[in-house]
Amino acid sequence: MSTRSTVGMKTEDGKFLAIYVHYDGYPEHMLENLPENKEDALDMIMNGDGSGIDQGEVIKTVSNYKNSPSVYETQYSWLSNMKESWCEYYYLWDEDTNSWKYGNL
Repeated sequence: MSTRSTVGMKTEDGKFLAIYVHYDGYPEHMLENLPENKEDALDMIMNGDGSGIDQGEVIKTVSNYKNSPSVYETQYSWLSNMKESWCEYYYLWDEDTNSWKYGNL
């Protein structure tokens, strides 16, 4: 069974860019494989949804994944939508600490 997750970041205008990740979304895997800086995090997110994340790259094993991130007006709308999509974890780039915040959905 897949551990679905979502990865996102807040934009300068206060919106949220986010992607869906189908498998290996548990923290032990994701925190080792998510990018370590804002620029690389944004590059990864801009590649759109994927099957998984490996060494900061989105893995796409199915061609029907979106090739760009979804845009949400609020953090609540992003996380609510992803919870309805069966995501178990979220990962949010934190500008203040230059690191990933995460939690259960």
